[in-house]
Amino acid sequence: MLKYDQQKTQFLNALLRFQELLEPKTMVERDALIQRFEFTFDTGWKTLKTLLEEQYSVEAPTPLQAFQEAIRVGILDSLPVWLQMRDMRNLTSHSYSEKSAVDVTRSAKDFSDAFERMKALFEKTISSYESSS
Repeated sequence: MLKYDQQKTQFLNALLRFQELLEPKTMVERDALIQRFEFTFDTGWKTLKTLLEEQYSVEAPTPLQAFQEAIRVGILDSLPVWLQMRDMRNLTSHSYSEKSAVDVTRSAKDFSDAFERMKALFEKTISSYESSS
């Protein structure tokens, strides 16, 4: 679980940084929020991927597959928000548009809530894993 522990720590740190800017006051803060969203999303799905591999013997090489498999094994819910975040992350990381920037900013609180559910999953799962060892 060493890889999982490292990824979990990266995700938790990224989430804290993302949540610092949920209400950006300047364009620079908004751009930082978008960058932090991308990083939080990436570290989150990769941590989920490792959890699925290590605890459920499930391969999930893409974000979509990771979210679908997590829902299938019953550790995550609400696929639409994860798909929205995946789509938004793809838009913001490959090109800049004012509309995408506004959309991420408007959705930041909902995304933060979803990331909080992921955080709770990771914290619950690791404590369950440690107590069964």
